[in-house]
Amino acid sequence: MTRDELLLAALAAGATTTAALMDATGVTERTCRYGLSHLIAVGYVWSPERGRWRLTETGRAIAATLPSMAALEPPALESIALPADEGGTVIAADTAEPASLLEDRPGAPGSLWWTLAGIAVAVVLALARRSATLPPQAPPSAPPIVWPYDGWRI
Repeated sequence: MTRDELLLAALAAGATTTAALMDATGVTERTCRYGLSHLIAVGYVWSPERGRWRLTETGRAIAATLPSMAALEPPALESIALPADEGGTVIAADTAEPASLLEDRPGAPGSLWWTLAGIAVAVVLALARRSATLPPQAPPSAPPIVWPYDGWRI
C-alpha cells in the first residue's frame, strides 16, 4: 500500500492523532505529516484541532475501498527449533543447506543483475576518467567589435 492509502486506512477507524497514525502505519513522523498535508490538499482529510485528524466524506468513501489496518498486520512468525546436541549447541551439519538448494535459489538471477550493474558502473567510470584526461579546448576567439555608426559625427 502507498503512504496515503496506509494513512486513509488508519483514519477509517475514526479521529486520531499524528502519533497514533505513526504507530498504526509504521511510517516516520515526517512521512506521516507529508502524507497528511497531501491528503488535506486533495480533500480527503481535515484537522478539527491541532494534531488531530479526521476523514472527510470523500476520504471515507476512498477508505471504505481499502483493506482495514487489522488485515494489514503481518502474520505472527512461528518459531522453529533447530537440532542441538546434548550440550545445547546447534549442530552445524544439520542446518547447512544442500548444494542443490543453493544452485536453484530464486535470488541467483538477482545477483546476475547486480553483477551487470557493477560492470556498467565500471565502464562509466573508465569513460569518465578517460574523458577527464583530455586537454581542455581553447575557447573560441571573441568576435571583432564593430561600431555600427562609422559615418556618424558629433
